[in-house]
Amino acid sequence: TDQKAHALRQYVQRVIAALDAGEVQEDDEGRVIFVDNVLDEVKESEFRLACDMHCSGALEKIVAICTPEQLALLFHRLACNTDELLVSRCGSHVLQAIVERLATVFTEEEHVFAEREDGEAPPALSKQFFDLCDRMALNLSTLMADTYANHVIRAALCVLAGLDLKTVRSTLRSRASESYRSGCVQTEQQGAHKTGLTKRIQTAAFPVIGRFATTVLEMPNLAELAVNNVASPLIQTMLLAFHTRDRAKAVLLSEALLGPEGESRVAALVGNAVGVHVVERILEICGPKLFNRIYSEVFQGHLDEMACSPQKNFAVQRILRHLPNSATATEVITELLPGLENILAENCTGVLTQAAEACARHNVLQQELLQAIYGAFHIDATNPADCAALLMSMSTRERFDELIAAGKMKDNTAYTLTGCLIIQAILKFDQAVAKDFIRGIVSMEGPALAGMAQHMSGSRVLEAFFAGEEISPKSKSKLTAALKGQLAVLAKSKYGSHVIDKAWNASDIKAKEAMAAELLAAEEELKGDFYGRLILRNCRVSSFKQKPSAWEGEIEGNQRKRKMFEDIIEEPLPAVKVKGAARKEKKEKQLDEMDELFAGVPNTVADGDEDSPAVELPTHKKKKKKMAADLSAVVAAVAATKAGDSKQEKKKKEKKE
Repeated sequence: TDQKAHALRQYVQRVIAALDAGEVQEDDEGRVIFVDNVLDEVKESEFRLACDMHCSGALEKIVAICTPEQLALLFHRLACNTDELLVSRCGSHVLQAIVERLATVFTEEEHVFAEREDGEAPPALSKQFFDLCDRMALNLSTLMADTYANHVIRAALCVLAGLDLKTVRSTLRSRASESYRSGCVQTEQQGAHKTGLTKRIQTAAFPVIGRFATTVLEMPNLAELAVNNVASPLIQTMLLAFHTRDRAKAVLLSEALLGPEGESRVAALVGNAVGVHVVERILEICGPKLFNRIYSEVFQGHLDEMACSPQKNFAVQRILRHLPNSATATEVITELLPGLENILAENCTGVLTQAAEACARHNVLQQELLQAIYGAFHIDATNPADCAALLMSMSTRERFDELIAAGKMKDNTAYTLTGCLIIQAILKFDQAVAKDFIRGIVSMEGPALAGMAQHMSGSRVLEAFFAGEEISPKSKSKLTAALKGQLAVLAKSKYGSHVIDKAWNASDIKAKEAMAAELLAAEEELKGDFYGRLILRNCRVSSFKQKPSAWEGEIEGNQRKRKMFEDIIEEPLPAVKVKGAARKEKKEKQLDEMDELFAGVPNTVADGDEDSPAVELPTHKKKKKKMAADLSAVVAAVAATKAGDSKQEKKKKEKKE
């Protein structure tokens, strides 16, 4: 037996080495054969391998690349040991990997699995999954406080609710687990780009979520679990899952956690380092009624004190983020403003960031907040020339001058993440209110702006400036002109290239011509750089080089088409997150496809004369179905136009013959 176990472990280690080295064939058929061979070799040993520290990783990797039928087979073989796997340090990871994989499998209709040659016929994956969920719901009171089972239940709830697992990744796994998976389980899951459960799975999942809700609401020690460092994250996941699928259940759980009105349970939760995160989650999902109750019982009259607390300030940030109306926003921010300098002294800068966002969102107390910022940073309100630089560096006037005198501040400025986030929020204020910050950015020298554009946080400020709806085109033109001579440097920068894109979209045709000419002068240099090539393509520099007159018409035509289809183009991209430049390339591909659609077609709508009747296009957001119907109608019209032209040409040809 020991020899067999040793041989099996050696085999599994070879499997892991083959997967890590990329020796498994990339085509589907090769993968299927490989996984089939592995499952045959480890048959009747799956549970022991899943609980083995050195072998469980192999099963996780297999889960990532196997087909739904193979996944059902592995799940079925492990089903008889579910209870032990849930509380096993390694086995729980394998079980969680299976549950997370189901999130992508359930996006397509299930198939009935045929009986295998060896006589095994695994049940449908949905049946196995719901059986597991029922088992976990039945033993929820025991499993909630278990470190390992807890994570499996969280993953199952997210799958039941149809949540995108990438957006709730921090909820599902600890940092150590996520670090391990990113380092070791690198194989991309099949169908990982798909989201959304099928209707059949959604219908079947609803009562299962109800069973979880019923069980947790009946727990007498719910208040204790809310402050338990293991059970509390699971309660937060439940709130999110219930809110997604059955909001009534989320409200009931929120009320049970907060207790009857008048009790001190809310204050106890906020005062606890773990329980405060539960309150934060409730604030995210609750309606005005629960919000007002939490605010009046705990926060009202104590905001300045709580905003300075290392743990309670996060709850204050959630209050500011989820203010239900402008009246409440005015009340909350008015209470915070007098103590703003003390809040910053305690390094609770996130409170100021959220306050600025709330002022922009509800259009209240914008001038009052800026005056409080001037006071907190010791800025002379009559001469706030460098207020933007001060705020971005998060330095008071005295400290800012000391750093400049000591030569420790390049280009007389520095960039902090918090300071840049606050500036971005201020740029959403009315232009008359934010004029000092707008002037401060526009008045910066070219080299300083280039340094800012190449900074990870500073570049976001410039992007927000060009994209700001409250900022006038004149101010944007001045900033674009200030970047003259720096475009070639920025085009080769990961962050600076995004600034050029935003400046390009915000510029008129003359400014774009100047930008294209400057980029053309550095064309050879930019062709050898990844980001430089993207900028050359986005600005159509090759067309500008060959025929400037045609380039101008192309740019103007593209602008009109963008405006026509801005609702479709600005629709969020699918759930797949493409990092860095790839995201930009994907979006540009959408626009290029739109341009190709109209290539060679008479511009009867897009390029109509000024005297022709205007086409009324809705400017508000539309539902996806409506947009798809509109686009289909346009495509049909284009096709009809092309068909009509070809018929006319055919008739002319016949006449000549």
